[in-house]
Amino acid sequence: MRLRRILPIIMIIAIVLTFSGCGASKNAEMTQSEMPKSEAKQQAPTEPVGFNNNQADMADSAQKEMEGNTTIDSGRKIISSAYLIMETNNFDEVTTAIINQTNSVGGYIESSDISGRRLNNQGTVQNRRAFFKLRIPEARLTGFLLDFNNLGNVINSQTRGEDITSQYFDTEARLKSLHIHEERLLEILKKAAKIEDVITLEKELSNIRYQIENFTGTLKKWDNLVSFATLDVEVMEVQEILAAQQAPVLLQDKMASGFSNSVKLLTELSKGFLIIIVSLIPFAVIFVPLGLVALYVYRKRNNEQMKQ
Repeated sequence: MRLRRILPIIMIIAIVLTFSGCGASKNAEMTQSEMPKSEAKQQAPTEPVGFNNNQADMADSAQKEMEGNTTIDSGRKIISSAYLIMETNNFDEVTTAIINQTNSVGGYIESSDISGRRLNNQGTVQNRRAFFKLRIPEARLTGFLLDFNNLGNVINSQTRGEDITSQYFDTEARLKSLHIHEERLLEILKKAAKIEDVITLEKELSNIRYQIENFTGTLKKWDNLVSFATLDVEVMEVQEILAAQQAPVLLQDKMASGFSNSVKLLTELSKGFLIIIVSLIPFAVIFVPLGLVALYVYRKRNNEQMKQ
């Protein structure tokens, strides 16, 4: 009887303990499943922030490097020069435009030479040529060269650059040291008491001042060459500017081009032959009658000899 009374109590206690254990395990699982999510939410922003910081650092370093390179390039001393050959059938307009454009960009003409319009031995007028040596501000040189494409047919265009940075700054450093040496000699000269010392110091000052003048003149010359580029322009007058034709690629195009070139060559030869014939007419007017007279006299003499 006692066992029957105790068994229900034991069963109730066991059921209670079972439900409490299940609840604890579910809470533990929920806690464990929620913790990574909260940690992930807390850690998620940190990765992109670090990546953006790296990109920002890289951008800053690249910008600083570019600024450093720009600073270095801006201090370089480069003498720019260019050479251009062009042909035109509007010679007077082009030469005038070159002079006006040079003045408009702040440059000047160092020298010019225009030749032509003279009669040759055949009495025909020769085409003219013009040579210009222009000094153009270095910053305007590229645009100035591009403007020539609007004036005529540019045959050749070349640009060159001579880097004199090391020579320039070496000369500048020597000039500064010479000025310092000159100041020291002047201070010593003020304190000199003997005439021999004064004469020696003045000779040394004269030598130093001569070197200072030479170096100063060299730097001024280089400054002018760096600031103003030298442009040599040659303009040739032509009677007609023909449009460029593309070379044939296909066989039929090559055949057509060859036939056309042959016809053109034959036409030119015919023209030349006609020119020769027309050119010989004055000689024919003189020499043909003389030849006929000579032939008549020759035949008459032969007939007289045969009769005898």
